[in-house]
Amino acid sequence: DNFILSIKQTSSFDARFMQISKATRNTSFYMDQIHDILKQFNFSSERNKIRDILLPKAIDHENIRLLYDLYRFPSEQKRLNELLEKNPRRESMQIEPERISKKTE
Repeated sequence: DNFILSIKQTSSFDARFMQISKATRNTSFYMDQIHDILKQFNFSSERNKIRDILLPKAIDHENIRLLYDLYRFPSEQKRLNELLEKNPRRESMQIEPERISKKTE
């Protein structure tokens, strides 16, 4: 996906944060897309900042478990669920992002 590639190619966290912030203004994301974006960040503090702007834009709350491998501790998983509870489910009528194509090899 071009969006993921552009995030990978951007070196500073601040620039990556701005790039993702702009993308979230007018679109919603599937949990697998959020997962793939969050995987681009090695530090939990950075990952958490990105998580906090992406989760309110999640369409498929029922797939929150896709993020559990990034947040292994029960307290972190609880935080994920709390964030979703604070934000109503996004309606599918909104502009949806392109599905991230998975390479099959």
